[in-house]
Amino acid sequence: MLLTILPYSVSSENSIMINISENPCNNNTILKFRNYLSSNDLLEISYQNDIVTMLQQLDLLMVYNYIENLTSFGLRETGSSACNDVANYIYYSLKNMGLDVDYQNWSDNDLHGSNIEATLPGLDTSNDEIYIFCAHYNTYPSSPGADDNAAGVAAVLSAAKIMSQYNFLQTVLFVLFSGEEQGWIGSSYYSEECASNNDNIIAVFDPDATGYAVIEDGKNKVTVFDYEESEWITDFTVNVAEQLYEYIDLEIVRGGHQWHSAHTSFYQMGYDSIAYFEYEVNPYLHSSRDTFENMNPEYATKVSKLCLATLVELSELYVNGSLEKPSTPNGPTSGKIGEKYSYSSSTTDTDGYDLFYMFDWGDGSKSPWIGPIESGKEVVAEHIWNDKDSYDIRVKAKNKLGTLSDWSDPLIITMPKNKSINEYNVWIFRLIQRFPILEFLI
Repeated sequence: MLLTILPYSVSSENSIMINISENPCNNNTILKFRNYLSSNDLLEISYQNDIVTMLQQLDLLMVYNYIENLTSFGLRETGSSACNDVANYIYYSLKNMGLDVDYQNWSDNDLHGSNIEATLPGLDTSNDEIYIFCAHYNTYPSSPGADDNAAGVAAVLSAAKIMSQYNFLQTVLFVLFSGEEQGWIGSSYYSEECASNNDNIIAVFDPDATGYAVIEDGKNKVTVFDYEESEWITDFTVNVAEQLYEYIDLEIVRGGHQWHSAHTSFYQMGYDSIAYFEYEVNPYLHSSRDTFENMNPEYATKVSKLCLATLVELSELYVNGSLEKPSTPNGPTSGKIGEKYSYSSSTTDTDGYDLFYMFDWGDGSKSPWIGPIESGKEVVAEHIWNDKDSYDIRVKAKNKLGTLSDWSDPLIITMPKNKSINEYNVWIFRLIQRFPILEFLI
């Protein structure tokens, strides 16, 4: 955290001049959340039991260990060997979670550093939405940086460790920056690259100094800073905090738009972003006394839980949905070889996704995947059999996430005769009707 608390509208030698780029992302999702939250209704938490389970995994011991490990490297000033060592620690911590991890090396005049990005890919490949949970891992010169910002890094690592065990519909990026105490250099390089790639970033979450609380009031509140365009994210996290208060025990205080951290870099690129900051400002920030002993790990854990719950709900936790076994195919049970027959079936996806169907015709051939078909609606397919025999027709379904149903119960059909043989039988039957004695001769 760079302690420059200035209104972004002020123009002075030391102020931050914000030039907002055109938002490169598709705003459909953002508009959806804004419109929904404008009703002032409480947001219904999806899969609440699963989120509660995740919050219980993010416990004090997990956060405590991360903060202790990070501060054990000593001063982490950007460009120092200790800062590089911490980057490696973060890289391999994320790698060991099974995530795809990359470095983004940056250079700014004589200053060099690395950002670390870990990707949790979304299952829904039909869109390119991205959510970012980020924090800076470097420290202010001469400061051990326990609160600023080992607490924020611990929140990101804890969330990554837990979320990596689950599936989500949207892609989540866990990003750690250096160079932040020199003017958000790392996050500026990163967000500029995102904008140049037209990355569809829906929301950015930035915990920065979230581990100090002494007075009782401070232990139960956290400040959220945003920009006007990003207020919908604050509304969202307020709703999450209210509905899960029993498990998080935090009240959100709106800090307004006049505070800057790494989330500012994303805002400058046109992305919606918010920052979490302790309600009770740590008097030891940017000093040699910003140590583990002068912070509150329990409070840091509560803020970490709030960030996790908000991120999980927005990126849409996917609890393996199920598809009912499709109905037994409906259609003729006998017919003529060489002629086309139609069969139908349907099933329901518990998450309401559109479906694709495949028919196994029992003669060694299958239909291509047919769809998309609205969940619960009937699908119709046609087939021609070329050999006399009995056939078992089955059908299975899948949704856009690749979840497969079981095969349906079979419909048994017979194709006993071809068309020419049937015509011959009709001719013989008519002949017997005219000359009954032929029945005995035949």
